[in-house]
Amino acid sequence: MTAAKLQDAAIVGLKVLNVAANIASKFFPSISIVSSLIESVLDVVEKKKSFKELQEDFKFIHNRLDELSKQSHETMENIIKETADQQFNEVRWEIKNQYKKYMELTEAPPEEIEKGSQKFVKGYQDGKGNQYLYTLYESVIGVPKVFSKPILQVYKQYSGTNRETMVQLTQELFSLFSIGCITMMAHAVLIGDDVEGRREEWEEKMKRVTSEMEKALEDFEEDLTLC
Repeated sequence: MTAAKLQDAAIVGLKVLNVAANIASKFFPSISIVSSLIESVLDVVEKKKSFKELQEDFKFIHNRLDELSKQSHETMENIIKETADQQFNEVRWEIKNQYKKYMELTEAPPEEIEKGSQKFVKGYQDGKGNQYLYTLYESVIGVPKVFSKPILQVYKQYSGTNRETMVQLTQELFSLFSIGCITMMAHAVLIGDDVEGRREEWEEKMKRVTSEMEKALEDFEEDLTLC
């Protein structure tokens, strides 16, 4: 395992995220910052940036996604307590934990990359791999019996008449999908999976996710108008 392959893994994940971020930035101003960061990184990839430079850029993107998640942390904890939906809590925790392990790999010194890659791949597969990301996706598009209720419906009910709460919750959901996709694509690159097929699949899925979030916000605003 070389730093070059790890760099490829990071770039593929960012390409998937870039598709969704470009769409989401139109109705989530705070995500426009993430979108700009990703585009700037991808624009200079062909200029043969070193892996160390890419690591620094990746940290900026990570920090911005983390900020989106932290904004709604307390609200999310309250939702989990009130709905008693422990399955969603598990999905949320596992996606974040998988991403944390991936970030540890991206920060590893060159001599630790081989060992770190093996540890990450094993941990990802032992932790049910991309199952949690698919479960989250199915809840957003309304597949029955994934969670007790579609997650955006739960957010809408919890937010009441507070649009800012709804915005924060959907941004946190976007952050979850983002880190989940980045981790999944990195794993695909490292094990030699069908990277292109996986990338195309999740670019389309992320378009669907952002479309559902946009629709949820539009419906929320229409309901407020009728109140």
